[in-house]
Amino acid sequence: MWGIPAIHMKTYVNTMGVIAALLTTITFTTAFTVPGGLNEISGIPIFMEKAAFQVFMISDVVAMCLSMMVLFCLLWIMATNRLRNSLMIMDFSILLLFASITATLVTFITGLFAVMYPRKPWIAIVSAVLCFFPVVLVVKYFVVHLVLPLSKFYLILKRTFRMLVAELHTKFSKCYKKIPSKPITTSQAHISRASIPV
Repeated sequence: MWGIPAIHMKTYVNTMGVIAALLTTITFTTAFTVPGGLNEISGIPIFMEKAAFQVFMISDVVAMCLSMMVLFCLLWIMATNRLRNSLMIMDFSILLLFASITATLVTFITGLFAVMYPRKPWIAIVSAVLCFFPVVLVVKYFVVHLVLPLSKFYLILKRTFRMLVAELHTKFSKCYKKIPSKPITTSQAHISRASIPV
C-alpha cells in the first residue's frame, strides 16, 4: 500500500517506534494538564462544559490509543518471521500512525480554540486554519497529486530563472568586452597638459 521496501524494514520500524512513543508521551501528559486548569474544590476541568474541550479530550484519548496500537503492531513485526505478514502489519501501522498524528493535531486545535475563542476569536480561527494544512499532508492523495506537482513546478521555475540570469550575465559581459578603449594621442596629451593651470 505504501510501497515500503523490504530492505529498509528495520529502519522504518525504529523510526516509527520513536514517533509513536513520542506521541504516546505527549498525549498522556496532555490528558492531565488540560487547558484552563482544574477547579480547586472539585478537581473538575474548568472548561468541562464547552464542546471544544470535550472534543479535545476525546481526540487526545484517540491519539494515545492509536499510538499505543502502533507500538504493539511494531512488536508483532519483530516477532513474526514471514515477510509478507510484516509488510501487511507495517502498512497498517503507518495508517494508524497517520491517524494518531491527525488526532493529535485535532487535540491541539480544539484545546487552543477552547482557551482563546472567548477572548480572541480571530487568533483561534487563524490557528485552526493553519493547523489544517498538516492534516492535508497526511492524505497520500493530496501529497501525490498536489504537493509533488507544486514542488516540481517550483524547481522548474527556479532553474529557468537561474538560466536567464546566467544568459543575461554572459551577454552583458560580452557587450562590455566589445566596447573599444580609445588610446590617447600625443595632440590630446599636449592639449590636456596646456589646459592645466600653472
